[in-house]
Amino acid sequence: MRSRRAAAVLASGAAVLLGACGGGAQTPTTPTLTEAESSTLTVTVSVTGPASPGTAPATDPCQPAAFVADFTEPVVLFCAGGWARAGQAQTDHVLLYRLEGERWRQHPHDGRSSATGYVCYDESILRAEGAPRELIDQVLLCRPENG
Repeated sequence: MRSRRAAAVLASGAAVLLGACGGGAQTPTTPTLTEAESSTLTVTVSVTGPASPGTAPATDPCQPAAFVADFTEPVVLFCAGGWARAGQAQTDHVLLYRLEGERWRQHPHDGRSSATGYVCYDESILRAEGAPRELIDQVLLCRPENG
């Protein structure tokens, strides 16, 4: 009897916890056991949220983890308006990205600096494609001598 009460309390706590994770206004129910029932307790919890069936819940696309395909220790230097500038921690390896659907795609550079060899971007192309001003101010812009 004592183990049944403990199971009921644990199940009730789990229902409350999972209900809170679902983000909806769910009212947990406390399972009740009778003397005739088996000591096996099955709890079914339905969690509702913004994700549709078969898809993972949406995550913040600006988190460094979103760029692990290109960097072992990614850092995000800019992320807004469907654009990002991310790179490898403690290096000068930095790339531009555009959000396409739920995936970041590298935005191609337009040339290289003749002085440093770093990639540069054409300001008029970035503007035409909708890059935020704050991002344009952060990147090396191509000059006629950079190609």
